[in-house]
Amino acid sequence: MQEIIEIKRYKRGIYQVITRADAFLVSENLLAEKHLYKGATIADELINELKAEGAAEICYQKALELMARRDHFCAELKLKLLLRKYTSEQIDYAIRRLVDEKIINELYFAERLVAEKQEEQSKLKIKKYLLNKGCPQDITEQVLVNLELDEKMKAYNALVKKFGKTGEFDYQKQRVKILRYLAGQGYGYSDANAAYQEFVNRKKDND
Repeated sequence: MQEIIEIKRYKRGIYQVITRADAFLVSENLLAEKHLYKGATIADELINELKAEGAAEICYQKALELMARRDHFCAELKLKLLLRKYTSEQIDYAIRRLVDEKIINELYFAERLVAEKQEEQSKLKIKKYLLNKGCPQDITEQVLVNLELDEKMKAYNALVKKFGKTGEFDYQKQRVKILRYLAGQGYGYSDANAAYQEFVNRKKDND
């Protein structure tokens, strides 16, 4: 048994409990639930249990802080927490709790990202972006399956933005460069070539 000699606020919702031989962090809820107060005595087994629960709570608080800055997919959030040296068990607890509390909603986040990107980016590039952000494969496919995009027009607009201010224009030499650029933006050959022809025709008209 150990006697609690001091309890002090560590950060919002977290308190440090100090005994004569140890010190550990607990949440405010655990403080009340376990009836912890200065002068109380607690068993070593309970201290170990409180340490584990306190570490998990701190991980949750850090995850909540990251989510308050911006939305994250679970995989992205897990990586950030791993880099901060939290254990897999603590991270799983934090993410599961955030999902249960509906603070993490991967489908909603994916839909919002698609809405932000669909005006300027190809479907393939949006897909790569979502997957790189940690969006699950099934959710990525779900949000893109019914997405109707005018790929040719978007490819053309990309060309105008990239090459529209080019002065003297060698159509043949630029063709390979342009098609390679559009391929890198995620456009298929058919849409890229059609956009190139449209771009060339309008360029000629304006010359």
